[in-house]
Amino acid sequence: MPKANPLFLFYIGSTKLTAVKVKQIDESFYDIVEFREVVPTGFEKGNVVDPEKAVHDIRRLSSDIGSFSDFMKYPLYLVIESAFSNTYSLSSSIYFDKQKRIYSSDADKVIDQTREVATLPMNEHLILSVAQGFIVNDLSGIRNPVGLDGTRLGVDLLLGTLPVDVYKKLTQV
Repeated sequence: MPKANPLFLFYIGSTKLTAVKVKQIDESFYDIVEFREVVPTGFEKGNVVDPEKAVHDIRRLSSDIGSFSDFMKYPLYLVIESAFSNTYSLSSSIYFDKQKRIYSSDADKVIDQTREVATLPMNEHLILSVAQGFIVNDLSGIRNPVGLDGTRLGVDLLLGTLPVDVYKKLTQV
């Protein structure tokens, strides 16, 4: 088996910061190569309270598990647990002229449409959208509608937001 490239996960939590370096063993299994955890000095409840200390926290955490070039070359995922985050559930549908096979482009279209019509507060920034389930015709709770036939395709979408000021501080760090 060829050497697997690493994958990096950073967790900014309400009481700790964690970094994990993993490598993929097979399609469904990952092995933890490095794990680091620090008590944050620049974060409080997932929010940046001191940008200089927050940058120091991230550097202290990341220097042990990888180099800057590693973070530029390989996937890096960020998980944020913030007391300031909000979630919204929305639904929307698209209709077809006649019965047709549903493709991934149709699923993308209904997800995009739902995000576009979402009336989120102006002081919040959208950071996440996850399809919770699809509706084909009148059948709900479908995980993946691709390949089904229908005249109506709907989606139940979960949207996650952060206040704009909290989001800006995180992106600066």
